[in-house]
Amino acid sequence: MGSLAEYVRVRGKACVLRKFLWNTYDHLGTCVVLNILWLVVSTPWIATGYLLLVVFVRWLGVLGLVTSIVAGVAALWVNPASLALLAAASEWARYRTPDRAELWAAFRRRFVVGLWLSATAFGAAVVLGVNSAFYLQFPGVLRWVGFLLAGVMLWAQVAFLGVVFHLGLALARDRELSTGQGLRQALYLALKLPAHSLALGGGTLFLAAMLSLTQIGIPFVAMSVPTVFAATGERELLKRFRTPQPGQEEADRLEEVRSLRDLFRPWDMGR
Repeated sequence: MGSLAEYVRVRGKACVLRKFLWNTYDHLGTCVVLNILWLVVSTPWIATGYLLLVVFVRWLGVLGLVTSIVAGVAALWVNPASLALLAAASEWARYRTPDRAELWAAFRRRFVVGLWLSATAFGAAVVLGVNSAFYLQFPGVLRWVGFLLAGVMLWAQVAFLGVVFHLGLALARDRELSTGQGLRQALYLALKLPAHSLALGGGTLFLAAMLSLTQIGIPFVAMSVPTVFAATGERELLKRFRTPQPGQEEADRLEEVRSLRDLFRPWDMGR
């Protein structure tokens, strides 16, 4: 709890939540437009995921439900449309505004990579889930061994999601980054800071789920707003590995000086 409290603390520097709220507020209209485009492009992934969800639940029961959710989330997070959306969110998190040409270039550059990454992520998650089901079938005295191995596979799915989460952000943040380099960065962050990765990734997934439950959020903000949260949070997380420069802490503090009061009194804003 100490490290998590340090991560979201508001004293001394702008917090992740405040930056996320203002980044969303500043680009809400674009978020809606990009979310609609994302939904259109991602329809094949969503439809396929739903069909496989039905199949896996009938085949593996509760374990099939968990596996299909993990596989579906992983495949959606790194598909070409999501990588383009993450590229926009990463720019907003750095207080930059990309134009349409830049976003289109990001989509084209990562299109093929997104296709095979999405398929690979889905397949890897399914393999882990099927292995869990296999181990649970161990008979007799080996039953407890099977339970242990199945638990290991389930935790491996969680770790796998963490790596995919950081991989998508890394590839979107740096267009020149190769997939191998992005994977190394993702593995480092997921293994070096597992609690932070779980908090940030879990918060992103929870936000997407809550927005989806409203139903009206699905076409408008269910994916775009969570990507802003993820990009903003990871940018702050990466500052832990940056060599401090003179005056950098003050620069970070002044990066977002607005408060909730400015929502109701915008004429008093200092920027």
